Amino acid sequence: IRTWLRRQAVSAGKDIDNETCDYLSFMTDNSLTTMSQEILKLNFYASGNMITKSDVQAVVEPTLHAAVFDISNAIVDGDYEKAMNKLRDLFKMQEEPIMILGVISAQIRKINSGKVLSEFGKGSDALMSIWKMGDYPARLTMSAAKKLSSKCCATAVELCLEADYKMKRSYDDTQRILELLVMELAMEAKK
Repeated sequence: IRTWLRRQAVSAGKDIDNETCDYLSFMTDNSLTTMSQEILKLNFYASGNMITKSDVQAVVEPTLHAAVFDISNAIVDGDYEKAMNKLRDLFKMQEEPIMILGVISAQIRKINSGKVLSEFGKGSDALMSIWKMGDYPARLTMSAAKKLSSKCCATAVELCLEADYKMKRSYDDTQRILELLVMELAMEAKK
């Protein structure tokens, strides 16, 4: 994908480095159609000869998976306010709460897997193999896993399961359930 993205950028008059290629690919869920459209926008937006990560952050609308990465990273970093703002952005984009919960739960399980793998001396390659994910998200996930305790990761998985149960079995507002989950995850990460 890097070679293809670089060709697209160069043909439109700009260049892009490997890390930014990985980031753009991640933000678009590796969709070639979306990436080709975004490269055109980025070529017009970027002020220099290079398309940068900050250009991608300014122009590209992240997919649900990429937005959830931002939420989970904010939680891991103890930035509850940023996590809530990202979650509310998803609500504004009218993403279905059950879909958001599913992606958050999957990311939490990946972080938990990363924690277990790191305790056995394994790295992002093992996580990539187990979850069939790319190098860039695997490295981000392993980085997040290393910041948390094993107990925190296991508790986070349980909190996601509880939120799933509540969302499917109660009459409570689904957005409120997600907001409470993000709050509980942030509190657990701070311990």
